[in-house]
Amino acid sequence: MTQFCRSREENFINWAQKNTCLLCNYPLALRKHLHHIIARDDGGPNHYLNLIALCPNHQWLVERIKRHIIPRQGSSSDDWLRAGTAALQVYKELSEEVRHTLDILSMPHRLSNVIKNGVPEYLIEKAANDLMIEDARLLDDINKKRPRIFLSPESVRIDDASIDTQAHKIACQVGLGFYSEVITAHMQKLNLPYKAIINEGQGPA
Repeated sequence: MTQFCRSREENFINWAQKNTCLLCNYPLALRKHLHHIIARDDGGPNHYLNLIALCPNHQWLVERIKRHIIPRQGSSSDDWLRAGTAALQVYKELSEEVRHTLDILSMPHRLSNVIKNGVPEYLIEKAANDLMIEDARLLDDINKKRPRIFLSPESVRIDDASIDTQAHKIACQVGLGFYSEVITAHMQKLNLPYKAIINEGQGPA
């Protein structure tokens, strides 16, 4: 689903992805779909670190892979089968790196789904902490695939002049504080206490 956002978010995404789809060289100026890393269905916020831009083909592919429940018998089942078969064929022909990114993007957010069904009060703090770590891993996995990324000065030190050429080679652990705004917004949408997740010393494993 296409998601429109404010110019601040869109400007960041265009810059971070060098004005191309995250998965190919398709120019974002022609057409783009803004895709939530933590899905909106799972409470993912409209934050620039939770949004990536995909070309129409790759957005369709992600959604087709992620929403894989076969409908009941009828014409919709036939349409689903044809589209699913086509998506699988396209997927098989992609590079290993692109397939890996698609796998991450199309994986259901396990903890969000569990938490939305209700958490006993005595487990809320643990659920919040587990969700924070899950969110940070997911955001880190995808954000570091952008050609340009923000880097925590404490995590990596490189000259400003060379950041564009080196950033795409760096798979650094930027720490939970880097994604705190996204995680805070996600926690609020799921009615979980943000105070339970403040732990700057713990990064994605």
